Amino acid sequence: MSSFTSAHTTLFIPIFLLYLYHRFVHSPRSRFPLPPGPKGLPIIGSLLDSAIFSNDSNTKSCEPEWKTYLDLGKKFNSDIIHISVLGDHTVVLNSANATDDLLEKRSGIYSDRPGTFSPQFIKAGRNHTIMLTAYHMFLRKMFHQYFQPRSLAKFHPFQRKAVLELLDSLINLSKDGETEFKGPLQRYAGSVILRAIYGITTQEDQEHYVSLVNRAILGIAQAGSHGNFLVDYLSIFEMAWLPGAGFKRKAKAWTQSAVALRDEPWEKLQTSVAAGTALDCLATENLDKAKKDDTQMEVMIRNCTGVAYLGKASLLLSTVLSLLHNPDVQARAQRELDTVVGTSRLPDFGDRENLPYLEAILTESLRIYPVLPLAVPHHSIEDDVYEGYFIPKGTTFVANSWAILHNKHAYPDPLKFNPERFVQKEGEKLPPSPLLYAFGYGRRQCPGRPFALDNAWLAIACILATFNIKKAINQDGTEIEAEIAYTKGMVSHPEDFKCRFVPRSTGAWGRTSN
Repeated sequence: MSSFTSAHTTLFIPIFLLYLYHRFVHSPRSRFPLPPGPKGLPIIGSLLDSAIFSNDSNTKSCEPEWKTYLDLGKKFNSDIIHISVLGDHTVVLNSANATDDLLEKRSGIYSDRPGTFSPQFIKAGRNHTIMLTAYHMFLRKMFHQYFQPRSLAKFHPFQRKAVLELLDSLINLSKDGETEFKGPLQRYAGSVILRAIYGITTQEDQEHYVSLVNRAILGIAQAGSHGNFLVDYLSIFEMAWLPGAGFKRKAKAWTQSAVALRDEPWEKLQTSVAAGTALDCLATENLDKAKKDDTQMEVMIRNCTGVAYLGKASLLLSTVLSLLHNPDVQARAQRELDTVVGTSRLPDFGDRENLPYLEAILTESLRIYPVLPLAVPHHSIEDDVYEGYFIPKGTTFVANSWAILHNKHAYPDPLKFNPERFVQKEGEKLPPSPLLYAFGYGRRQCPGRPFALDNAWLAIACILATFNIKKAINQDGTEIEAEIAYTKGMVSHPEDFKCRFVPRSTGAWGRTSN
């Protein structure tokens, strides 16, 4: 061996030993354990217990992921749970303290997003990727500027118009004895969003695009939950012929609606702009930036309709379902409305601060049936240590909002719909607001939250001022019980149920037309 080689070998050995010491002895990975969780099997980890095998989103008998994660937390006596599948690390946060410590206070580490197949929907045109853009930096900034609280008044005129159309639809359903009311509520939520983003106002266009949104959301709801498909763990499963690549065939079915939703409103906007008939909206306000070869801005505008719609109709449906099952709550809210607003007009935004019980109903609906039971996942960009546990770089974090909002210490009797808990009483402290957990965490909180709550409040206020929500009736005169059952996936909404909207008085008919 030459002296040159010997010298390099002599130098290499201590450097290599130093590396091994830091890697396996001195590093946090060696000094701190991973958070508690199911041990799983060699190599595949907890794959057989994951959502892929244990939780078919179309199977009602399976427990939803958020309850499964809460049960795991109880089993291991920990509010943070570690799950390993095929070398992929996932940490579930079941408490407000854990989410605050990591996603808020350490947001610089935990504000990234995991790369799953769902943002791409399998090639929906590589230049205009179909993605969960609510969490994209540029779109968040655009949404925040346009939907900030001090700007909400500009939406009120067409929100009032939309709620009158909703009431008119419900009155017509009542006249015909119909109990299928889901369509009008979805159209209300969708029409306001379409007007705000694209300036779309005709009923025909609104119905068409709301239908597109609903079909696209089916895909987003399933694909957006981390761990539902093998490709979330191994990208090799993007090859459709492989076993376990069924997600790709599903994604192709979702893509058609998603692409149409991306392109059709944009093309209609371009036509309106060329004709000089475009209305002021988010798209026209940002159109100049898109024209200056800012492809990214154009992509943001074209993809934001579905994102804006996420959960809006679900909140309305959940509130209606809760009021149907709690007629005493409904009656108290109506007494408050009659006292504050009277019966000669409909409630309006200026009445909101004087209707605390109605506000509490909306808040309790967000708590007991969160639209996003599991928040959109976060991703760690570096190794970290928390509460004596090692968190590897690249770990996916899932905040279990359902578990947080059903904590019996913060919200006694958490499975009971009880708006009273959010009514301020002298000398008593209110429980934590669900708004802290229902719209995302840290830097990723939904920037359209004030707009969404405005929409929901106006609809519920006007519905309660106009109607009694009652159980549907069979042909033999017996009442139909509406089951409280919710879908699984990223966005959770009530399974279809029937009810009647019965006008509270003959004056209700004329009040909506006026």
